[in-house]
Amino acid sequence: MGKHIKNVSGSKLIKTTFLVMFATALSRVIGYVREVVVAAYYGTGFEVDAYRVAIQLPNLFRLIMGDTVIAAAFIPIFSSYLAKNREEEGWEVSSRIIVLTSILMIVLTLLGEIFALPLIRVLAPGFAEKPETMSLAISLTRIMFPALIFMVLGGLFSGILNSYKIFFRPAISPVIWNLVIISFIVVFSGLYGIYAFATGLLVASILQSVIQTPFFAFRKKLFKLKADFRHPDVIRFLVLLTPIIISSATSNINTIIDTRFASYLTTGVVAALGYAIRIYLVPAGVFGVAVSTVLFPRLSEFEALNEEEKFRENLSYGMRVLVYIMFPVTSFFFFFALPMVRILFERGAFKYSDSLLTAAPLAMYSLGLIAYSLTTLLSRAYYSKQDSKTPLYIAGISIIVNYFGDWFFMKVMPEIPSVIPYLKRYEWLFAPHAGIALSTSLVAVFQFVLLTYLYVRMHGRIGATKILKSSAISAFATTVATIVAYLAYSRFFEPEKLKILIALIIAFLVGAICYAGITILMRMEEAIFAFNLLKQKTGSRSR
Repeated sequence: MGKHIKNVSGSKLIKTTFLVMFATALSRVIGYVREVVVAAYYGTGFEVDAYRVAIQLPNLFRLIMGDTVIAAAFIPIFSSYLAKNREEEGWEVSSRIIVLTSILMIVLTLLGEIFALPLIRVLAPGFAEKPETMSLAISLTRIMFPALIFMVLGGLFSGILNSYKIFFRPAISPVIWNLVIISFIVVFSGLYGIYAFATGLLVASILQSVIQTPFFAFRKKLFKLKADFRHPDVIRFLVLLTPIIISSATSNINTIIDTRFASYLTTGVVAALGYAIRIYLVPAGVFGVAVSTVLFPRLSEFEALNEEEKFRENLSYGMRVLVYIMFPVTSFFFFFALPMVRILFERGAFKYSDSLLTAAPLAMYSLGLIAYSLTTLLSRAYYSKQDSKTPLYIAGISIIVNYFGDWFFMKVMPEIPSVIPYLKRYEWLFAPHAGIALSTSLVAVFQFVLLTYLYVRMHGRIGATKILKSSAISAFATTVATIVAYLAYSRFFEPEKLKILIALIIAFLVGAICYAGITILMRMEEAIFAFNLLKQKTGSRSR
């Protein structure tokens, strides 16, 4: 094993994962504060609709050329060099990839600036009926597009650090990003309105990239600024790039499709979907992305060294951990969507009607949390094996499924309460845009099922018996915990905001204790490991 790759034990792996979860959770909490500030200053008005559309293209390209390219090509290539004690050669390849990616981002930024008007027309055709929103979206696009260059560089820097098994520093950098944006909104929105938000995002993206550079001082001599892209691994990177871009862009392409449909609905719907998905992405990021981030360099290392059994064991364990965490989170987010939104956002310009508008898609998005998290990890497994074609085919099919799903469920959802009279008391939950969110969740399930089936066909077993056993225990424990949590919430609920918060906290704590207790009593491996690790930590501190 390469001297640059640490031989991490199972216990060390879980501790590292928890550390990344903490950093990610902190960044998500600050991200939530950012959304609260946005909601308080701008509500769900046309300004936020314009911003949500304007940010989509820069964000899409960031995910394609930053996080996802790292996941699909960069980390496996760089990690394989480190695993084989060829660090200097790895840096030679990485330097050229960084230069190449920077050039591509500059070109994309220039194209975004020039073609902002037609791009916004494609993203939100419904804005043609709302000229003020259309004009604002175009202006915001031109302000924020240059942030793409620095977002991608920051993502590449994070990928290098992750390959060296340095996870906490990259995971904490989004905290700075969010704090800068919040500062700009609070200080400048009175004078510049939503433009303060857009400018803050640009400045924050520059800083997020710059603050990671001091951590490269220990390898600065190995970086070479070269525009020669003839190295075999750089060519391999380019060959893999097209299918990786298409398959990895699926979620954002689906978001663009969602926005197209939502733009035809009432003002505020696009903003509500944006707020809902921000809440949904908290557990998806804290747990799903954190587990995948820590496991990905490890899987790439095992693949480079042909250690297939270790690869399989780590993948299976990661999937079981995600199942254990995401089952209760999904249930809590679905059944407590409305009180969560009220506590998180209902202040200032954000009213009770906005809470209803946001809670409906949040509940539907939550149904896809388990599948989304597992798909994220499975995609990393494919990329570790340098297989970009399989996720590409599934991504292409899922885009088509999502398009027709949006169209179908947007029309069907409002009719459900009339078919099932009992649901009329929850009529707000069946709004047309909630159907868009439901379609997104079903697409995540569709992707997960296909990815799993094809992975087993191509690479053999993944410990399905253990995964199904963990899923069954988690499902049972979640059902009991949800009932107990709902009873506790009903017992303490009162209309005042403070009382809602207290009831929600009590419901969460009671449900969590119930879930943990049942899974430990049923001897669930993941629960026992987490309990012993927590006890170990507590014991070491007391000594």
